[in-house]
Amino acid sequence: MRYRKDIDGLRALAVLPVLLFHAGIRPFSGGYVGVDVFFVISGFLITNLIVQDVEGGGFSVLQFYERRIRRILPALFVVLAFTTVTASVLFLPRQYDEFSKSLFATDMFSSNILYWREAGYFASPGADNPLLHTWSLAVEEQFYILFPLCLWVVHRWLKGRWIAWLAPMALVSFAVSVWGALHAPTATFYLAPARAWELLLGALLAVQAFPPLRRRWRLELAGVLGLALIAWSVCAFTSETPFPGANALFPAGGAALLIYSGGEGETTVGRLLGVRPLVFIGLISYSLYLWHWPLLVLAQCWKTYELTALDRVLILGLSFVASILSWRYVERPVRAARSIFKGRVLAVATAAAMIGFAAIGLLGHLAHGWPDRFPAPVRRIADYASSEDPRGAACLADVGKAIAPKDGCVYGASVTPTYVVWGDSHASSLIRMIGQVALRRGAAVKFIGDAGCPPIAGVGRTKEYRDCFAHNEATLAYLIGNSNIKTVILVSRWSVYTEGSNQDFGPAERKEGDRPVITDAAGAAMTLRQARALFSRQVADTVQKLNGAGKTVVLVYPIPETGYDIPRTLAQLANAGRDPATFVRPTDYYDRRQAFVLQTLDRVGNGDTIRLRPRDLLCPGADCIVYAAGRPLYRDDDHLSIAGADYIASLFETVFAPKAP
Repeated sequence: MRYRKDIDGLRALAVLPVLLFHAGIRPFSGGYVGVDVFFVISGFLITNLIVQDVEGGGFSVLQFYERRIRRILPALFVVLAFTTVTASVLFLPRQYDEFSKSLFATDMFSSNILYWREAGYFASPGADNPLLHTWSLAVEEQFYILFPLCLWVVHRWLKGRWIAWLAPMALVSFAVSVWGALHAPTATFYLAPARAWELLLGALLAVQAFPPLRRRWRLELAGVLGLALIAWSVCAFTSETPFPGANALFPAGGAALLIYSGGEGETTVGRLLGVRPLVFIGLISYSLYLWHWPLLVLAQCWKTYELTALDRVLILGLSFVASILSWRYVERPVRAARSIFKGRVLAVATAAAMIGFAAIGLLGHLAHGWPDRFPAPVRRIADYASSEDPRGAACLADVGKAIAPKDGCVYGASVTPTYVVWGDSHASSLIRMIGQVALRRGAAVKFIGDAGCPPIAGVGRTKEYRDCFAHNEATLAYLIGNSNIKTVILVSRWSVYTEGSNQDFGPAERKEGDRPVITDAAGAAMTLRQARALFSRQVADTVQKLNGAGKTVVLVYPIPETGYDIPRTLAQLANAGRDPATFVRPTDYYDRRQAFVLQTLDRVGNGDTIRLRPRDLLCPGADCIVYAAGRPLYRDDDHLSIAGADYIASLFETVFAPKAP
């Protein structure tokens, strides 16, 4: 196969959007599709090499894997070594424990499986993992375990009928991806079966499955259309876009069109992709992909406070420097024909490195992140990350774990519950404290909670929270029909459902998106205006129906969000010798962020409605506090810790106080 400069330029077109997306530059909200472009390129190039060797009679499985080792592992091992050493200095025990698991999984080329099971790509804590981006390497290597052998079998026993085998496999994988993007989005994003069609699309190009474009204008049109499809995906997609599925056709199809048109003859777009700066970026693109994300994550951890735009630009510049050095002194020498890493030496060095990283990862996890690296006061603060109700996991419904309203957990005294707390995970962070207040008054309270589901009838969640709507309808019917229940306490992270995540306030949720996530019975995504209208209408309707059934409604106004993982942030400050109490968040952000929700809650209810405002205690002046009496008040960026819930317990005393005759 002849060398094609335009494909190296296409590599640059793949890696640059990924960098800009990870750096949080908004016009590139769909930059993650660069990985899909890489998949198509990889499938095209690797299949070309394999078919050429198979048809020439010189194919060797061992030689194929040796080439893969030389291409993938040396630069990866250097990045893993740097990241491991740096993380051992910067990461607190809990974070280093998570890192250790990802190190082991990356070393075994199974990190995509780990991230599928533990977290999504766009949300914390996944976004704080310096090895998160290695999921794509795992997908490729899992694909290439069997793919070369399959091609050899097709040549040997099916007489080289490449298209007859590749096309059906690509269609099956694409069908899995389309179905999974709607029904199992996290698994579909990470796992190889739903991604294989993109690699197979490149493979189909390699075996010339598509008829040649003879006319010049068709070649030019294919090139322009391919470039436009990738550019549109990069700028129009967001973290809320169902992906991969049918939407992946845009970047993958764009990459295929660029490869296809460039192979038939030089085009204007092909010449553009072949300019020297893009070609050079393409040559270092693998190292650039490896280096940029760990540097961003580690820099954020080192700085504690959110990286500025200038910080991120400087880190991307540093990524280029590290990548050039890696390409020049690691990638090229190891791949060179005269490399000292030959045969047995390469095998022994590879095995030793893999065993070493696996051992470090396994030991780090078994040692729970080596907590003894830090002084006891720092560890104590960091441990607040797990400061939550011990019954929380059993009592809070979640995706795939429904709890009927009648089966909700009961807190407080051993009497028939006359109070109900209805809410989401923010309610779960308060229920233990509310139960203690109830106990002191001789009352009992039932908890009806569903993670990520607002306590509003007629409202559900998009994406995987498909049981939210039914849960809310069932809860309202239960409350109205239960004469024992006299008071209903509504607790929620209200603003996230209409405003989206607090993307402009710290690094904790920068990758999660800022679009409304509530929906009606139809389940369709909504604009901000539509979501706010639905929210206002259904909050009023829910409260009115509860009042109509003779229930007193208690509205718990929003808990201040911080934008930072508070235990980790305060522990880092303490470890640096700084007073954790100096870390505060501006109250004006709370007022701006919650303005619509506050206006809505102020308008609903009747004269008996009780309104509790945590802001009064947590934001006593120009700043909201996150630390008091030597204890973090949050267990992450927005959920109160046990200490935080106790800090606002006085608000709930009036709820359980005997009513005056």
